[in-house]
Amino acid sequence: MVTEVSMGKPISKCVFFNESLDKDTCMIYGSPSKDEVAYSISQTPAGGYVMSGYRNHGNGDCNPYLVKTDSNGIFLWDKEFELGELCEDAGFSLVSSDGFIYMVSDYAYEDHSSFYYSKLFVAMLNQEGSVIWEKEFDDDLAILNISAISERQDGSILIAGNTTRITPRNPLGKMVGIVYNIDTAGNEIYEQYFVINPDPNHDSLGYETHYVRSLDITPDGGYVVAGFITQLPGQDLWVVKFDSNGCYDPTYGGCVVGVSELSDVSFQLSVWPNPAQDVLNIETDSPMEEIRVYDQLGSLAFSYQMSAISSFEQLDLSSFKSGLYFLVVKTDKGVETKKVIKQD
Repeated sequence: MVTEVSMGKPISKCVFFNESLDKDTCMIYGSPSKDEVAYSISQTPAGGYVMSGYRNHGNGDCNPYLVKTDSNGIFLWDKEFELGELCEDAGFSLVSSDGFIYMVSDYAYEDHSSFYYSKLFVAMLNQEGSVIWEKEFDDDLAILNISAISERQDGSILIAGNTTRITPRNPLGKMVGIVYNIDTAGNEIYEQYFVINPDPNHDSLGYETHYVRSLDITPDGGYVVAGFITQLPGQDLWVVKFDSNGCYDPTYGGCVVGVSELSDVSFQLSVWPNPAQDVLNIETDSPMEEIRVYDQLGSLAFSYQMSAISSFEQLDLSSFKSGLYFLVVKTDKGVETKKVIKQD
């Protein structure tokens, strides 16, 4: 944590392009010997503000950085997260509906071959600036750029950006879009990749690179992502609409909640009866590690961590409302999802 700061310094005159606007007092924040940049701002339930971006210490050393003020712009506290080894660690934040502060950032690190990759970092703080939890998400040796964060109606968090992760649908490791959905404890609900359908007259993706710049929640429970894509010799605006389950292109390979669209599942999952009334039988050819159930809106309805090795489990559905659910089963070989219908 850096303590050398010059926070809340007022500037008596603000310059507006429209001179008819009333002048007000501007505030600046930061250390006199460091460079700070803000990328996002949110208002707190008490009327204050949380700003996030990065602090540059020079020599390529940048860290995600938070500043909180009261409703008058008076500095209350700041928080710096020491991550990575390159000056690419820009932080984005939001204040959730229940008042907690979420900070997300990609950060670069050097692997054993002297090549730089990126990981996702997420932290949850209270209004006093104390960290409740912080987590890192695996990168699979890829470059990751985070550019947007938003809260869903169920309280879970969406994080959007782009990545060069190599997958069956991205065999060349091009830059593609990615959305993470995490719950309030920092557990990943799903991650979803998205690309333009392949163009036979171009490369295997149809486009060279896919960049995400903004994300917003839609009234139907889904969300929309916007950015740009490059297609030689130029680039175009890019908008992708997701449904409430994080699916965007059911005609191209299908989509289910709880599983990366590009995952390569290597185990068998069987469930019966389906539809089910009271008991659902679950069987795999590999020992199960975790079972989760999501409703149609993507909300977590059930979660169970295995305490003993088992390839067969029975799930009690008697307390579930009738409708469609998504059963997510994790083993040491991967994650698989099945649609399950609960009947009365």
